[in-house]
Amino acid sequence: MENNNINLFDIYDTPTLLTMVRASLEHGTKLGITDFNIIDISIKNKALLIDYQPNVKNKVAIYCDISQVMGFISGLFGDDSEKRDIHNIGVQAIVGGKPFIYILSSLDSAKAIGRGDAIYWLKNSIINDMSLKEVYLLVEGDTEVNAYPILFEARGYPLDPHLIKIIPYSNERLKTVLSILNFTNERYYLTCDRDKTFEIDDLKREGYFGHNNWYILSKGEFEDYVEAQAIVEILEKITPGIGITTEYIEENRTNGKKTSKIILNYYYRRGTEYVFPGKPELGKEIAHFWIERGIPEEIEGIILNVMNIA
Repeated sequence: MENNNINLFDIYDTPTLLTMVRASLEHGTKLGITDFNIIDISIKNKALLIDYQPNVKNKVAIYCDISQVMGFISGLFGDDSEKRDIHNIGVQAIVGGKPFIYILSSLDSAKAIGRGDAIYWLKNSIINDMSLKEVYLLVEGDTEVNAYPILFEARGYPLDPHLIKIIPYSNERLKTVLSILNFTNERYYLTCDRDKTFEIDDLKREGYFGHNNWYILSKGEFEDYVEAQAIVEILEKITPGIGITTEYIEENRTNGKKTSKIILNYYYRRGTEYVFPGKPELGKEIAHFWIERGIPEEIEGIILNVMNIA
């Protein structure tokens, strides 16, 4: 929002004004934007320059961060900045202590963000990186394919805007999928059930994985992270009267059975009276349950790891 009534540069000296801007960005949620971890803010060569540390390495998320900062600064200063000989705004994301993405925009370009014209802003800015590529999240099957989009959305990272694609590999040879992604130089992150530990170890030795682009679920499979009582509530919601109990689930888990098998076997025992609605529906309900009650720490970690694939 432009300040047309008050010239901030007439009221405050430059150091005070920069301190105010920094404080505003670091407590952005109070102003309707993100809280930013500001590293430095200064005025040099007729430009207001801001360095910050992003929460994730996902480039689309960082571009969105920078657009927020640009829009906030240009709206706050309006035309006042020109009276202090400031004609440009530069925002730089610092990752791992090193420059990652830097955008320098004229005030006119930055004001386009306030109008919702991101294309004009990007076309009329100097950008040190435009290599936006998709990140592929490789998962076991339909439960995860339908759960993760809901979970990412709930954490503030909707898949499509952040260029994240989910690929189920349970019906394919995993090594073939990875070979294709490596050949096309794609970025990917794999999560798999614990029973694939030895296969993953072999693939790691063959160079298919880097430092942080894979994760083996410590509990077994995705459904194993749902507490027994939660499974009872979820199945009763999607199949009223199914009658599964926490004791039944826990006993079978103790005997080493996967949760997905426990559920399928229980429906089979009930015959044709109750029909399992399918893993896609189960995945969606698990996601909604976790959003309401709390997402497991390991699943949260996977989401952040995907968002940090650079």
